[in-house]
Amino acid sequence: MNKLLLESIKIAMVYYRNKPEDKGLKEVILAAKTSIIIGDNIIFLNALKKNSPEAFRLLETLKKNLPEVSKEISLNKDLNYSGRKYQKIEYFICDSFNIMLTAYSSNKTGLVYDIADMLQGIPDLQYWKAAKNMRSYYKVYVKPVAKKYNLDLKI
Repeated sequence: MNKLLLESIKIAMVYYRNKPEDKGLKEVILAAKTSIIIGDNIIFLNALKKNSPEAFRLLETLKKNLPEVSKEISLNKDLNYSGRKYQKIEYFICDSFNIMLTAYSSNKTGLVYDIADMLQGIPDLQYWKAAKNMRSYYKVYVKPVAKKYNLDLKI
């Protein structure tokens, strides 16, 4: 899992939580999924760059809040984490993105909002080292969404 990618996704989800109807959401989510799969933040950042004026503003927000984003665009280097716990996070995020894409296609902006809210609350990678922390995140963020929409969300 790429630390900067996770932080970028968290900030992007704050944006999409507030604008779940944004037409650029689908392309940005697909780019984020691809970035997770290959472990490269650049695809996600480039999608923001060319997607829409709103997405470009989101990229500027990322640059302002995560100075590493500006460096990575030129250096394409980042801190990566590996191991089973981080793979679980990757699968969880990708599954959540799939739910968002389906909801987006069906104009279910409430579900898009709730998934974005759940994903923006994903803690930093260091937090995942303790199983207690994973249970806390699940209880506070994931379980209410899963229950509300009858979803099978697992971490």
